[in-house]
Amino acid sequence: MSGLPPLIDQADLHAVWDDDALAVLRRVRDEAGEAGRMLVHGMDIVVLSGAEAQDAFFAASDEVISESPAAVAMKPILGTGVSYDADSPEERHKHMRPPFTRTKYLRTYPVTVEAEIRDAIARLGDTGSIDVVDFFTELMLYVASAVLVSPRFRAELDREFVDCYRDIDRSNTLVAYRDPYLPIQRFLRRDVSRARIVDIINEILAARARSGPAEQPDLLDYIAHKHRSDEAGTAAEVATSLVVSMLFAAHDTQSTSLAWAMSEAARRPDSVEVMLKELHAVTGGAGELNFDALRSMEQTEAFLKEALRIHPPIPFLLRRTETEYTYKKWTIPAQHYIAVAPALSHQDPELFPAPEEFDTGRYSKDRAEDRQMTAWIPFGAGRHRCVGAPLALLTMKIILPRLLETFDWYTNDPLPANDFTTMISPPREPALLRYVKRR
Repeated sequence: MSGLPPLIDQADLHAVWDDDALAVLRRVRDEAGEAGRMLVHGMDIVVLSGAEAQDAFFAASDEVISESPAAVAMKPILGTGVSYDADSPEERHKHMRPPFTRTKYLRTYPVTVEAEIRDAIARLGDTGSIDVVDFFTELMLYVASAVLVSPRFRAELDREFVDCYRDIDRSNTLVAYRDPYLPIQRFLRRDVSRARIVDIINEILAARARSGPAEQPDLLDYIAHKHRSDEAGTAAEVATSLVVSMLFAAHDTQSTSLAWAMSEAARRPDSVEVMLKELHAVTGGAGELNFDALRSMEQTEAFLKEALRIHPPIPFLLRRTETEYTYKKWTIPAQHYIAVAPALSHQDPELFPAPEEFDTGRYSKDRAEDRQMTAWIPFGAGRHRCVGAPLALLTMKIILPRLLETFDWYTNDPLPANDFTTMISPPREPALLRYVKRR
């Protein structure tokens, strides 16, 4: 064995990374091949690329390649005992797999999403402009809170909650995977905003206590009852940990994916017409989008898949070896950072011919360029696949067509660059689109 893969540069690449992470990853691949190392934010990271290397990465169990770096980054956000901080992979997956990811819940899910998108459309009015990142962050927070907790909880939230959540979201940076307690502005704002969310939830619980029991108790009611004899503030802290954990699981990749999909759609009027024609065909003029209709929307799904290929919401999946890990001639010691990069693999011409082209035909039955399990990986793959992936596609197949059928969308600006300062990579703000209501 030859030990670790080669290190591409002794200098720390953190400044370049935040500006263009994809350029750094390409350099690793070009200089080192399918296994190379880079030093970013003081972290020595092995980067695997190419179909064979990614197959090996995604086949590894949690006992070999784990999500423990995410547990480090998320602890100040989520608290203890939930999601990544749970004691075992099984416990983590239980917290990250809410019941609505099962088919019977997916069949009723469109009703909630449709209600939220109708409200959002009403708030937009007849003409105006949106920042796609901010718009979809707010929309998906409301959708996720209504589905994961209850419509009652969603109605108790306002823009202040959204702003606090955005501060928390922006703290999910690569350096947080090494030390999330550094005295930097993003982390300080995270802590202030998380404390405010605890206060907001405490205020909601107090208002509920004054109004008496609800006919249909929700998660917050259950937590308040369970911790009713504990010291003041315990119920709000527990509720915050669970709610923020579930919102992270169900919201971040969806809002970012929608921001990119809308950014592409506004620049591709021919694709918009194809999707609208499909929408009207599957609804039969009645306008209702049920579960079966959504499953049949192949053209819309192909558009979304191609947007996700070019703009994967998580461009870089960082993990850590829990035991010594061998890939071909390289041996990676335990407790070493290791990663794959969807942003890199999605541009691999061996997996996706002419990868620079936006081509929805890639996902047709005769081409099926996503047939290889570890080729199209915006939500991970194998043992490391996001459990909410089916829900994410379902959600986008409701929201994107509804916005496209209600408004004409315009922009003269080039496609936004990626914001690589966070581990979820939305368009760099401001990412503005203008809209005019269709007549």
